[in-house]
Amino acid sequence: MFCSDKIKLNFIRHDETDLNDKRCYIGLTDEPLSEKAKKELKEKTESSLYPKVKTVFVSPLRRAIETSDIIYKNTNKIIIDELKEMDFKSFEGKSYEELCDNEYYRFWLDKCKGISEEELIKNYGKVCNDKNLKELLPESKEDFVNRTVSGFYKIIREAHSEDEISVIAHGGTIMALTSYFMNVDYYEYMVKCKEGIVADVSYINNNGNIKISRFSVDNWIRA
Repeated sequence: MFCSDKIKLNFIRHDETDLNDKRCYIGLTDEPLSEKAKKELKEKTESSLYPKVKTVFVSPLRRAIETSDIIYKNTNKIIIDELKEMDFKSFEGKSYEELCDNEYYRFWLDKCKGISEEELIKNYGKVCNDKNLKELLPESKEDFVNRTVSGFYKIIREAHSEDEISVIAHGGTIMALTSYFMNVDYYEYMVKCKEGIVADVSYINNNGNIKISRFSVDNWIRA
């Protein structure tokens, strides 16, 4: 069956953990929300900051689940594994200040900036030759984006009968989806904890094969 439809998605980033507050890399580390964040989020929720929906799609990580339980206490929730944050591997739980002298970290930053392979080999020969390099460096941006987009299509298939839903996940999740579907810089939509963006999505469903025809950010959720 061929049909076209549209849906409004409220993408909300989870609230702060202790590592977030210390500005550390936190990917798959399954840390809970801080007590301060829980208290402030309950106050924001009581002020009707967040849109009301029938269904919420949530990352399986604890900080996202706890955020969804506060904002959408009695709402149907569906866990989507692919919405997990990027895996920062050996950089997990560390801040820029702790990592800035780490040659592997500097290599990763330069690689993310698009420095040529030739320059990387010239400047980081030892790092490039490390047989364990893949296990030490964070999940590649390409793999992360592809994983997140796969989860997004799951959401669209699950939510096809609804006009509006919310998605509670991570800053990286939101950047991955906006950069992929809107063809903007990866860091164009950097969302603060407990804030979000509102996207209008149009799509075509051809016997379960989903094609996104429009993805636009029309509003922000500011805390």
